Amino acid sequence: MSLHYYRKMFRTFAGIAVIYTILLEIGFISFYWVSFHNKFSESLETTIQQLIEYSDSRLQSPQYIGHMLSISDYTKKYLGQYMTDFERLKFYQYVNGISGITLPPYNDIAVTMITDDYVTMNNMTGSIDFFQSTFHIDDDRLEEVIQVFYDDRILPMQMFSVRDDRDRELYVIARREWLGALQPLYIFSSYYDYQLFNLNALPTGGAFAILYNNKLVASVGEIASVELQDIGAAGLKNSEKEYRMGYSAVSGFSYVYLYEPQSIMSPTLMMIIGISLLALAASIGLMAYITNRMYTPIEGVLQSTGESFTKGDEFAHIRNTIQSLHLDMETMSHSLGEYQISVENKQFRELLLGLIPPERIDEALVPFPQLQVEGPFIAILLKYVDTGQFTTEFLQNIVLDSKQSLQTSLEALFAARRLLRIVDLNFETQVIIVHSEEEQLDLERLRNSIISAEPKLGLEISAIVGSPCSTLHAIPASYRQLVNAADQQLYWNVNSKVIRVKELNAHWTSSVYYPIRVEQSIVNAVVHGKSSVWKAALEELIHTNSMERKTSLLPLARMLEATITRIMDGAGVENLEPIGAEATNPRFRNCQTFGELHHKVEDVLRLFERWFAHEQDKSTTGLASKMLSYIHEHYQSDIGLFDLADHLNLSRNYVSTLFKNTVGRNFKDYIGEFRFQKACKIIKADPDMKIKQISEITGCNTDILTRLFIKHAGMLPTEFQQLMKNGQQKS
Repeated sequence: MSLHYYRKMFRTFAGIAVIYTILLEIGFISFYWVSFHNKFSESLETTIQQLIEYSDSRLQSPQYIGHMLSISDYTKKYLGQYMTDFERLKFYQYVNGISGITLPPYNDIAVTMITDDYVTMNNMTGSIDFFQSTFHIDDDRLEEVIQVFYDDRILPMQMFSVRDDRDRELYVIARREWLGALQPLYIFSSYYDYQLFNLNALPTGGAFAILYNNKLVASVGEIASVELQDIGAAGLKNSEKEYRMGYSAVSGFSYVYLYEPQSIMSPTLMMIIGISLLALAASIGLMAYITNRMYTPIEGVLQSTGESFTKGDEFAHIRNTIQSLHLDMETMSHSLGEYQISVENKQFRELLLGLIPPERIDEALVPFPQLQVEGPFIAILLKYVDTGQFTTEFLQNIVLDSKQSLQTSLEALFAARRLLRIVDLNFETQVIIVHSEEEQLDLERLRNSIISAEPKLGLEISAIVGSPCSTLHAIPASYRQLVNAADQQLYWNVNSKVIRVKELNAHWTSSVYYPIRVEQSIVNAVVHGKSSVWKAALEELIHTNSMERKTSLLPLARMLEATITRIMDGAGVENLEPIGAEATNPRFRNCQTFGELHHKVEDVLRLFERWFAHEQDKSTTGLASKMLSYIHEHYQSDIGLFDLADHLNLSRNYVSTLFKNTVGRNFKDYIGEFRFQKACKIIKADPDMKIKQISEITGCNTDILTRLFIKHAGMLPTEFQQLMKNGQQKS
C-alpha cells in the first residue's frame, strides 16, 4: 500500500514538473523567436531604406540639374547657338556650380547637344571625343543611346554600364531635356559601384539591383548580374534568397533587394532548448527528492488515523482533509473581508466628514485597491428618525435591526455594481456610496427596500439621492449637499421615502427668485475677478426678492450659502485658512434684513475673489515653468502643442495663449529656435556629423533643420559645418 501511494505521488509531481517545464520552454522559445523576428524585420527595413535613399539621390541628380538648367538664360543661348566666349565661360561656371550642389563628390557630369561637338563638364569643357574618353563611351554606344532617345521622344532617361581603362564597371546615366528648343539637351553623369550604391549598408550575402522599366541596369552584391536577371524573371521561385521591392522617386526606376532568409535555428535557440532539457531533467530529479521528503510525514498522517487503507483510497483521505482545511480558509477569508470593509468604511467616514484634505485623498485611497474604480458614483443619505414612541434603549435595538435588514436588501439591490459601501456616520445617519449612473438607479426598488426594513412603530426611514460624482474626490461635496437637502426637507416638511436632491432644490426655489444664470454669473465673475459683474448680479438678486417679490429672507440666505459651498467645491478650497473662517463657513441665515445679507455676501465674495486672483498668479508662473521643462526634456521627439496640452491636462487654446503671454513667443517659434541652438552646439562639437543624424537628435527632419538654419543663421547647415571645420583648421 505504501509503495503504491509513493508511486502515485511521484507520478503526480513529475507530471506537473514536466508540464510546467514544457510550458516555460514554449514561452521562452516564443518570446525569443518573436523578439528575434522583430529585430530582423527592423534591420531589414532599415537596410532597404538606406540602400534606396543612397542610390535614389544619385538617380535624381541629373533630374535636378535639368531643372536648374531650364531656368538659366545661358542654357537658352547655348541651345540657340549664339553664345559668346564669355557666355560660354559663364555657362561652364554655372554647370560647375550646380553640379557641386546636386552631385556627390568625385562624380563627373557632362552637358551637351551632341550636334555641336561641344561639351560642358563640371571640371572643364571640351569636344565630344574628349567627353567620350572621360566617360569611356565608344562611338557605337553613344550612337545607340542617341538613337534610343530619337526612337522614343518621350523617354526621359537611360542607364547603362561601360568599362574604364582599368576594366572597372562604370554606370552612366543619360537624361534628355526638352527646354523649349528644337534641339534637346543631354545630361550625362557617371558612377562607380561604390558611388552609386551604399556598400556600407549592404550586408554580407545580400544583393541590390536597380531596374529601369523592369529591366536590370545596375547591381551590386555577391550574386552575378546574369543570375539576378534569371531570378527576377523566375520571380524568385527557384532561388534560396528572399527579396523586397522598392520604388524610386524618378519615374521608371525601381529597386530589388535580395537577402538571406531568416534562419529558424540559431545558436541562441539551440542553447535555450538545451537549457530547457537540463531544466526538465533537474525538475524531475527535484520532484523525486520532494516526494521522498514528503512521503514519510504523509504516511505518518495516513497511519495516525488508525484506519486501514485499501489500494487507491489514500487520495480520498487527503481530499477530505483538504476540504476541511478549505472550509477553515473560507471562514478566515470571510472574516478578513469583513475587516477590510470596516477599514474602508472608516476611511470613507473620514472622507465624508472632511477629515482628509482634498490634496491627500489619492494618497489615502492607495492602500485600498478595491476602491480604485472609475466613476460615476452616487451618494445616498439614509435618515433614521425617532417618532417618540419607545425608550432610547429599545429604540437602539430597533434601529440596529432595521439597519441590518436594510443592508441585506441593499446588497441584493446593488449586487451588480462594482462598488457598494454603507457607512455609519452616527446613530441616525448612514451614507450609501454606490457605483452607478443616475438613470440606472432604481428608486422604486430602493423605496420598497426601505419600506420592508422599516418597523411599523417607533422609526421612520427616508433617503435622499445625490447627484452623480465623476470621482471619489467629489463625494464630500455631494455629502454636504445631501446634508443641506435634509435640512431643506425638514424646513419644507417634504414627506417622501426617497427623493432626489434636484427635486428638493426645485421645491426650495419655487418661491424665491434665484435663477441658475444669475448664480453662474456670480460664480464665474468671482473666479475671473470681474467685480462689477458679480456686484451687479447680487444687486439684482437682492432687489428682486426684497422689493418686487417680497419673498422670505431665510430661503434666499440658505441658497446663497449653497452658492458659497459650490464655489469652495469647484475650487477645492474648503477649510483653508488663507480665505478666512468667515468665507468658508458663512452664516447668511443669521442676517435680519436684506441689507445686512447684501453686505455680508458682498464681503465673502470679495474674499474669494482675492484668493482666486492670488492662486491664478501662482498657477500661471508654475505652468510656464512646467511648459518649458517639458520642451527641454522632449524636444528630441516629434512633439506639438497638442502633446504639451495633454501633458498639462489643459485645452490647446488656453496653453497656446498662456505660452505666448509668459514666454513672449508662440510654441512653434520657441521650439524651433531651441532645436536650432542644440544643432549649432552639436556641429561645433562634431563638425563631421551627418546632417540627417543631427536632425534626428534634435527631433526634426533635414528639411525643417535646413529652414531653421536659413531663418536664424542665414545659411545652410552644411555651410555652417564647413565654417566650423575651417575654424578648427585655423586653430
